[in-house]
Amino acid sequence: MKKFSKSDINLKEWEFEFQQRNSHPILMADFWCRALYHKYVKEINLVVDSYDYLFTGHSKGYAKIEQKKKTLEAMKGAFEKDKKYQDYIYTTTIKRVNEFDKVAEKILKEIIKKPSSKDLIRLWKEFDSEFITLIPWYWIPYYVAEQDFLSNKMKESLVKYKEEIEKVTDFNNAFLILISHEKELEFQAEQRDFFKLVEIAKNNSGFATDKDFIEKANNYLNKYSWIKTFVLLPIEPLSMEELLERIKKATNDNAIEDYYLQEKQKLRNKEIADSIFGIIKDDKVLVSLIDECRKFGWVLTWSVETSLHSLSNLMPFYKLIAKGIDVPFSQWIHLTSGEIIDILEGKSKITKKELDEREMGHVFLMEKGETKIVVGKEGKDLSDWIDKNMETVDLNVKELKGQSASPGIARGKVKIALNPKDSYTLEKGEILVTGMTSPDYLPAMKRAAAILTDEGGMLSHAAIMSRELGKPCIVRCKIATKVLKNGDEIEVDADNGVVKIIKKA
Repeated sequence: MKKFSKSDINLKEWEFEFQQRNSHPILMADFWCRALYHKYVKEINLVVDSYDYLFTGHSKGYAKIEQKKKTLEAMKGAFEKDKKYQDYIYTTTIKRVNEFDKVAEKILKEIIKKPSSKDLIRLWKEFDSEFITLIPWYWIPYYVAEQDFLSNKMKESLVKYKEEIEKVTDFNNAFLILISHEKELEFQAEQRDFFKLVEIAKNNSGFATDKDFIEKANNYLNKYSWIKTFVLLPIEPLSMEELLERIKKATNDNAIEDYYLQEKQKLRNKEIADSIFGIIKDDKVLVSLIDECRKFGWVLTWSVETSLHSLSNLMPFYKLIAKGIDVPFSQWIHLTSGEIIDILEGKSKITKKELDEREMGHVFLMEKGETKIVVGKEGKDLSDWIDKNMETVDLNVKELKGQSASPGIARGKVKIALNPKDSYTLEKGEILVTGMTSPDYLPAMKRAAAILTDEGGMLSHAAIMSRELGKPCIVRCKIATKVLKNGDEIEVDADNGVVKIIKKA
């Protein structure tokens, strides 16, 4: 891999695309970049360019402005003209996730047999091939959600019924209720099962040592401990000790009352939806658009949940690979996949000094199919320079605007959580502010008074989860994590998509 410097990057060609919902080490950057450059065009099935991509050590991803613009224009055109393309995205997302899940299962079965060095190399190459085929499907459905290709069209078609709808409920509330899917996702099942445990704990002060309770808690962990993990990172699944702490906190916060209110609101929302469907039932085009919105909202979150679950199940495989290349499991993420293969095949080695240097900082660039990387202090300095120059915002603004994703008004103190670990200390009534959510944000989202994200659309993970939890939510604030600071007092008006800064910390 080649090195590069400031002079090799024309920042005017690039734009910020996303803040990873956890750390984004070299191994992930390598997978993401190769997938987007070598697999993306085939998978998206449109006439678009391969993606150049840039990742900094602060877990920020940057795309080429013109390349992304071409992709979004092509996708919008395809969505407007061709229902078959919508079906392609929906069915292929499911297909790729299921294919990867089957490979993960196969790998787990094989490693139980204590594979030889040759078998381990074969399994890693198979994992590599399947994973880079899956990765474009983190981007493609996300663009559908972020750009609101379907939800905007559906809202436009719904406007003609506004007068009749507002006899039932507020028009914007009707829109949000109608695009919320009815299929149960794993995070919804998790919430139900978690509060069953909280209910028991609430009525049994000795729950932590109760044999029957511990059995139920172990069943919960068998189903949901993966939620704490993330992609390839050396983060262990949720432990019994951590679960008991979460249950104690939920009991002390009386969170179960909020959950009951959410369940009642869901029933009311279903009644509202049934009433609106009674109004629009003869409009087959609109009913079909609502169905498409619900399908895509479901598949976006389902695909993330299912693939993260599969990746978490592979934790024993990652540990075996780390052992095979003789590096600490905590540091295996600082290698590229190609380097892992070379070390497994005995073609090269990596020293602790090199790993420590990579851990210090890095910038990873894929441009015109060529990989370039800078690590260590030089990588950290370059990473700082890129992020600083790409994040030119007015820090003195008094008001932010975004897109209402879940209605309501809340006032509270800001808790910035650029990764799930930062969200663990969020107190009940604080406002969660992040780039985007992932499953491990769920405990914090339950406690939060409201949720703000820089990214996302009406069908994004944060939007769907906030509606499920009954929390006010504004997505696509763009600069919320840059302008707001921990402790700032703000008002979130998610009815109108406005955030007012009341008092700076």
